Amino acid sequence: MAPEYISLLSALAGALIGGLASVGGIFISGRLESRRQLTRLAYEAGQADFKLALENAGNGGPRRVMPLTSFIYFHVKYMQLIEGGSLSKESLEKLRKEVDALWSMPPRQ
Repeated sequence: MAPEYISLLSALAGALIGGLASVGGIFISGRLESRRQLTRLAYEAGQADFKLALENAGNGGPRRVMPLTSFIYFHVKYMQLIEGGSLSKESLEKLRKEVDALWSMPPRQ
């Protein structure tokens, strides 16, 4: 094989590897940004639910309000079901049972 062909193939292989690495980096970056945005949305939804629970507690609703982290936990898990494409009646029922068990735990002393 002639030396000019070796150089040409080396340059072509380098460009191909560089292009694939760039596309892979863009894909990973986009996926991480999407996950970060879903986590932010879950946190904001958890805060809103917590605020609503506090308002209801002051208006004759349940006296005991669960910690903010339990509301965020629910919304993070809910967003994960949506993101994973596994949102179904059964998965929501399982999540509801998880959260009910979490919320029925006695308060820490």
